[in-house]
Amino acid sequence: MAASYISNLKAEAVTKAKSQPKPDIAQIDVDNPSKQELDRLLSKSVNFGKYKGYTFQHVLMNDYNYFKWMVKKMKPDWVMTKVFTNLV
Repeated sequence: MAASYISNLKAEAVTKAKSQPKPDIAQIDVDNPSKQELDRLLSKSVNFGKYKGYTFQHVLMNDYNYFKWMVKKMKPDWVMTKVFTNLV
């Protein structure tokens, strides 16, 4: 009975999380992002290079020169690129 109850709670939590709208990354003010928006972008994982699988925040904090290099290699029209350019 307890397992069924827990299973139902998990299912409800997943349904609730999926139903809540996620903020659109394109709506971020690239010149003045909120702390929450910046944290969300920095928490994304790098998908290439020697820091593949690490977060952008990890790279920024541990290898600033590599972070700057990554930002230069990112597509210039990406919102992340515009926000990160303001960090370097």
